[in-house]
Amino acid sequence: MKKLFLVLKDGFAHSFDWKAKASRKNFWLFFLVFTLLFFAAFGADVSYVQRPAEMSPLPSVLVSMFDAQTPFTRLYLLLFTLPMISFAIRRIFDRDKPSWAGIGAVIPFMSMAFLLVSSGQ
Repeated sequence: MKKLFLVLKDGFAHSFDWKAKASRKNFWLFFLVFTLLFFAAFGADVSYVQRPAEMSPLPSVLVSMFDAQTPFTRLYLLLFTLPMISFAIRRIFDRDKPSWAGIGAVIPFMSMAFLLVSSGQ
C-alpha cells in the first residue's frame, strides 16, 4: 500500500518532467491507481449526485459521462490527466523510443497498446 502512495506521489511530483524515465512497475502501478480512482469518482457521481426525476441513472451514465452532473469525475480528470500523460511519455522514453512516440500518450488506449506489445527492460 505504501508503494502505491509513493508511485502516486512520484507521478504528481514529476508531472512536468518530460525527460525523466519511468520503470514498467511504476507505470503500471500508477495506471492501476489512475483506473481505480476513476471508477471511484465515477461511482460517486452515479451514487451521490442528484439527477432529475425523469432521468434514469443508466442512460445518464452511458450517454453523458461528462455533463454537469459529474463533478467528481470532472475534478478527477482535471487532477490526474496531466500526470498520467507525463507518466506514459516518461515510460516511452525509458524504453529508448523517440520522442514522437510520446504522442500516443495523448490517446491513452493507443499508448497502452503500444506499451503492451513492445518488448522492454
